[in-house]
Amino acid sequence: STENVDATEMMERSKMMATQQLAMLTNGMLRPNMLYEDKKSVGVFTHCLEYSQTLPPVLDMRVHILLVVKDGLAYSFQLIATPEHFQKYSPVYNTMAKSVLFHEDNSVSKNDYTKAWCVENKLSNGLFVKTHPSWTVIGGANTSTLTITTGSQTKPESMAVYKESEVPVQTGYSVASTKVVDGVTVELQKNGKKELKVLKASNGFVMVAAPSKGDTVLLDENMMAVTLNSVSEIAKSSEASSSTHTATRTFINQTDGYTMPISKEGSVIVSKISEGSTIYSPVGMEVLQAGGDAPTVTIRVGDPKNDESCAEDLASWRAKLRSESDSQIKEINDTTLGGLPAITFSTQEMAEVGPGQQSEVKSTIVIAVKDGLSTLIRWEAPTGAYRKFERQMNQVFAEFAFI
Repeated sequence: STENVDATEMMERSKMMATQQLAMLTNGMLRPNMLYEDKKSVGVFTHCLEYSQTLPPVLDMRVHILLVVKDGLAYSFQLIATPEHFQKYSPVYNTMAKSVLFHEDNSVSKNDYTKAWCVENKLSNGLFVKTHPSWTVIGGANTSTLTITTGSQTKPESMAVYKESEVPVQTGYSVASTKVVDGVTVELQKNGKKELKVLKASNGFVMVAAPSKGDTVLLDENMMAVTLNSVSEIAKSSEASSSTHTATRTFINQTDGYTMPISKEGSVIVSKISEGSTIYSPVGMEVLQAGGDAPTVTIRVGDPKNDESCAEDLASWRAKLRSESDSQIKEINDTTLGGLPAITFSTQEMAEVGPGQQSEVKSTIVIAVKDGLSTLIRWEAPTGAYRKFERQMNQVFAEFAFI
């Protein structure tokens, strides 16, 4: 839901990612050979992407991906193997795919992302709202309104929030249907093929959602309802002259148990795949993806019981780093993180930034251990721009807190 894409578009993104990965591996010489890309019903899955990647003698693999989008979440099931093993294990893979079932958890509202992670936005015009980490918020300069924009690079959508008495008239639109989602009344309004969704909450605020491209609002209604229900009035900030009218933004990760400040332009991506990590761009993901001198923050929380890259305590971390590191780590120092003892060190190395392209990157890493879990924060930026963002880096480390 946060990217406003369906299963077909997820399939296209997977294909694009495969193409980019092979291009980087072969310096742009090879592309994956697409064998199948279309709708295909296998159990709960609705779409299929299959391709081969061949670069003799170092690479010869076949990839089969099943995809489905349900309740605003994308699910994929993959088989990656050599051609021989692919043939051998395909029957087992298909049997497993057909056995996949969705578990309906009725103990919490669907898509209540705030129970896992969110950004708390305190706006200088006196409004407070919780949003998805990839969304941005702008508050009205002299009005009690705010505009939320999704983080999608391809199909961004906007949600305007007003006080109930200040909602503008939507000329030409009429109510096509009405329902209640999480205590919020949701009206689907249409003007020909174009549609709006108007949500009315008991807190006295109304949200109007409209697509910036196309005619249909793709954002999940549960997510919009959760967001609207979180809106409240707070004391106005003295930062009313700010161009974005955002006083403070705080990222809250309930799953991994920490909070940290983020910039007005910043955006956060949380991954639940494999080891899991949180990526924070202080300048925004759009600027980061465009290249240039943009810093990146990576936060990982790991358990040494099931993650070999983690250590049990700081002493073990010191020993591990000294035994595994090369000359990149010059010195390991004591510090604090979130009020706990921690260690910190810096590295400076060449990193690949594109096919055949490298750039020198400087990183500062801080590690703390709480209740046996290791929290690692890595702030990295091109060496030439490191000092430019040093103040923001220090703020993240200083205001990081465990919950």
